[in-house]
Amino acid sequence: MTDVDDLVTWLREQITEDRQVAHAAHSRVEHGTERWYGKDARIVDGVGHLIVTHSWVNEIAHIVRHDPRTVLAQCDAHEAILDLFEYVCDSSNDQRSDEQGVLMSNPVARRRMRDVVRRLGLAYRHRPGYRDEWRWKSA
Repeated sequence: MTDVDDLVTWLREQITEDRQVAHAAHSRVEHGTERWYGKDARIVDGVGHLIVTHSWVNEIAHIVRHDPRTVLAQCDAHEAILDLFEYVCDSSNDQRSDEQGVLMSNPVARRRMRDVVRRLGLAYRHRPGYRDEWRWKSA
């Protein structure tokens, strides 16, 4: 197992935790699809149910921007990136081609995907368990 494999495992754990927290917050929303918005120093869901009260303007903007629906979409996107990494770097795919006809054993594609995963890890670098050896460093 490489250090990038360890990073992928750790990232999946972070994404799972984010998804669980977002689902728990999302379950408060009656229909599950309403966006949150700020109103009179409060945050309410799309049907007017109170989510948070007595927030500062900057906090409201932050919470609304990172409502559960947005976080769940980010989790999906990050997992898709990790899935693609694992597909590209899976040695059992070495003799297959992707949709563009690129041979999956392409070492440049694998190196680029490792760079993408390391860059994705930067978004989580302030969390416990992140290791500096995973940090993406420009060449």
